Amino acid sequence: MATSRKKKKGRPNILTALKLHGLKGIETEEKEYWRKVILENEDYTEEQWRGIEGYNRSDVDATVSLLDVMAPTIDWPHALFRGRFMASVARSERIGLPLDRPRLISFVEHWDLLKQHYIERDDEFDLYDGLNFSETRLWNLIDARGWDWPRTPTGRPELAAKTLRRQAQRYPDLRKFVHLREHIAELRINKLMNTVGLDGFSRCPLLPFWTNTGRNQPSAKDKMFLPGLPAWLHGLIKPPPGDAIFEIDWDAQEVGVMAGRSGDPNMIEDFKTDPYIGFGKRAGLVSDGASKQNPEHRPTRDKILKPVVLGQNYGMTPYGIANKTGKSLQWSRAIHAQHRSVYAPFHAWLGDVVAQARFDRVIRSPFGWPQHVTGETSTRALMNFPAQAGGADMMRITMIAATEAGIQIAAPVHDAFWVLCQIAELDSTIERMTNIMRRAAIAVTGGLPINATVEAKVLWPHCLGDVRKDDAKGQKMWLEVNELIRGFQREDRRYA
Repeated sequence: MATSRKKKKGRPNILTALKLHGLKGIETEEKEYWRKVILENEDYTEEQWRGIEGYNRSDVDATVSLLDVMAPTIDWPHALFRGRFMASVARSERIGLPLDRPRLISFVEHWDLLKQHYIERDDEFDLYDGLNFSETRLWNLIDARGWDWPRTPTGRPELAAKTLRRQAQRYPDLRKFVHLREHIAELRINKLMNTVGLDGFSRCPLLPFWTNTGRNQPSAKDKMFLPGLPAWLHGLIKPPPGDAIFEIDWDAQEVGVMAGRSGDPNMIEDFKTDPYIGFGKRAGLVSDGASKQNPEHRPTRDKILKPVVLGQNYGMTPYGIANKTGKSLQWSRAIHAQHRSVYAPFHAWLGDVVAQARFDRVIRSPFGWPQHVTGETSTRALMNFPAQAGGADMMRITMIAATEAGIQIAAPVHDAFWVLCQIAELDSTIERMTNIMRRAAIAVTGGLPINATVEAKVLWPHCLGDVRKDDAKGQKMWLEVNELIRGFQREDRRYA
């Protein structure tokens, strides 16, 4: 009977690299010992200082010996490019994202009361015992309703966040429960607080190159990256006195990368106006006069056309289209076929990219970020690589150029940036940042410009929650939570 191989977690470390190249270094046990000494103490004895110095020297010596062996195989222009990016990452991590610290502290102080309020309001199936979620109660609900549910190898229902979101699409009765878990009940607000210093800036390791496609993956033990949390919490973003902060992102970055790299004339033409409405017109799903600015066309654009167009970047099947759009499988098969017909050069190019990657056993971004390809690498991952890795290249180019131009990147977020500046320099900084992002896009796509749009601007003394539009994502809950907090504070004063 064949046994399944478990995927190894984590990343190869310097000791693994030394072993791979037949070189010697510090023993694993000794390295772990000194790491614990460094991380678990604030003050060190004289003997510990000497040991730490020796430990650091061993890593430097090992890196030098590895460089000698690996130098002939290194793609130096691209390696130096990534090195310049690391300097900009260090700068961004040092700056951090400014928050309304007093308001965050009030959230932390009243978090249990907030959880209690939302559990009492939204836990329709009584799946919480007090403030604690009961897996047993959910299992009993699943069995009682006869819901089809993915299982773990031990036979228990799978409860990962992605699984719950997917199941809520199948079983709408679960939507309130899933929203409750993701937005309040299971959030560890202290992990966000752990990132915030006395100066009110949130700093979290960006973990550059941490994904296969070269994207950042910000995280750390007992810390959470604010932009990765539910949108209502983003309302905490607040510049320091005299400053402004703005969010700017590329318009349909991933589609632009694929259009430019594939050279598909129809896709390029549609991208220059709006790639989703453009496909909708070609597929006969919207009128010739449709536009993304028209509120009547937004639902079709955002809920039907956008999932279809983005999904084709990674080979979404008609079954996936049906699941994302809520349309019938027959309709989904027809729209899937239409996309392949309308953008035939794109699909031919993407097929060639996958075939070449399989043949070469490696796939690279336009600026040289490689992913090694094995028999276990999925076709979907290879199809998605050009959009994600190309987008990561654009982020790196922009980070380097902006940092070296003196622009303060407070946080890079997938295809966007939070940028900090003085209020008097806001307009000029936006203009400079827009030009840098446009030129970075041209470099990656091979000539196709991708415009950048400012999504939010916050000027001191306001925070994002003060200025965000009422219909913006997360704003309704932000206002609701703050009203609840004010009520809790009135009660605190009453019994003080």
